[in-house]
Amino acid sequence: GLNLKNRIDAEWTPKKLGGLLIWLQYNTGLEESDTSFPEDTDAVTKWADQSGEGNHATKSSGGLANYDSTLKSPYFEGSTDSLNLPQQTLSAFSVYVRVRFKASGTISNADVLVEDDDAGNNFWRIQNTEGIRIKIGGSTAQNFTFHSETELAEDTWYNMGLERDGSDAVTSWLNGTQNGESVDLATPLRNWSVDNLKGGDGCYIAELVITSQGLTSSERSKLNTYFNNLS
Repeated sequence: GLNLKNRIDAEWTPKKLGGLLIWLQYNTGLEESDTSFPEDTDAVTKWADQSGEGNHATKSSGGLANYDSTLKSPYFEGSTDSLNLPQQTLSAFSVYVRVRFKASGTISNADVLVEDDDAGNNFWRIQNTEGIRIKIGGSTAQNFTFHSETELAEDTWYNMGLERDGSDAVTSWLNGTQNGESVDLATPLRNWSVDNLKGGDGCYIAELVITSQGLTSSERSKLNTYFNNLS
């Protein structure tokens, strides 16, 4: 059987993270237009926040993600498909998603999170199969190459993260491992503003977590394990 430590780890959820702002939980809190849980291919009009902060994702003016009952996740088919989030203006932060692409040919310029009215200055983008591109508060765009010469593939779940700690160091993460070196982007002139979850073209999002602080190595490890146990 499980020893005490393993039982505690098995019960861990993002709810235990400090500074939790948004937690869109796997296969939980999803609604279609009549507020019932969506059936396969139904448009997702709400994804209820489980953080306790009431920061629910709601339908946008663009296209809507459709529920995939096999993967139990919203599917963002086109580049305009998105869900609105209450605007978050972040100094220190951690943002993590569990993401999967339907076809490798769509892994290009895939904006995961943006500020809808200022997307050119605030975005977290899967630039291609080999790396991430970000822009925070109008800063110079920064690129991170995935560690270990990783190339993203279709039909594979990935845990992706972006963090800025109290020292202004921004780091990019893939499956619990840091991508390259950190980049210093000073606050408060470089606060990051986001209010739109786009996922990307041909993309599934199983979970989204946003906090108001960087993660500890222990928290990061537990979050990565938690994501891996979802699907």
